[in-house]
Formats: sequence, C-alpha cells, structure tokens
Amino acid sequence: MTITANESIVMNRIARHEMNPNNGEVPESHRDVLTYCWVEDFHPTWPAAQVKGVIGSLSKKGLVLVCDGEEENTIEFTPAGFDAWAANWG
Repeated sequence: MTITANESIVMNRIARHEMNPNNGEVPESHRDVLTYCWVEDFHPTWPAAQVKGVIGSLSKKGLVLVCDGEEENTIEFTPAGFDAWAANWG
C-alpha cells in the first residue's frame, strides 16, 4: 500500500500527539496511539479541510479509526496503520 507524503506527515503528528497514552513519546504499538481528533494539531499550516481529507484517505485505507465521542472525536491507529507508520517513521 502506498502512503503519500501528506499521509506520512499527518500520521507522524497523530503518532506523536501529546494527548496519546504515552504523552507524545514514540509509540511502541497501535495501542499507544489514541488521541483527540483535533485536526489543527495534525498540521498547523494546512486548512482544516485538507487535514480532514488526509484523515479520510487514511481511514479508507484502514490505517486509522475515527470514533465519534459525546464531547470530542478520537482517532487511533489500526494495527496496519501502526505498521505503516513504523515502516516510515518508527
């Protein structure tokens, strides 16, 4: 599966987000990547619509899951998403 440059950037920002269980440290498994889906944190200079498009693409590829929460949405890596991220950034 091909991961685009934009997808790699967003995946790395998700993986190292400070609200993950490991507080922004390098994740060791997909279970370490579960954070709020705050798109402005995943690329501070891109428009929100662009980041959402990248997240949608990652979701269609089965690399992330976006879950609706009562107050905030969350995003997490699937096992395949973690493996794809680790192959590029880990």
